[in-house]
Amino acid sequence: RIGVANEGDDVVVTSARASITVPVTTDASVAPGTAFMPFARGGVGPTDLVDITSHVTDVRVETTR
Repeated sequence: RIGVANEGDDVVVTSARASITVPVTTDASVAPGTAFMPFARGGVGPTDLVDITSHVTDVRVETTR
């Protein structure tokens, strides 16, 4: 939907708290049009984006090209 053409392409995920750049990997178990970001893998990830004091964390996903 956002124009990510190849596995390994980078996307920028932005919340009110931070922006992170992560590579895209495909997984048949994730429904088209949705995304999943694993927790507790080390490095940058969802914990950098989520404000634990907020009930909802909105994010924006954009291609880097």
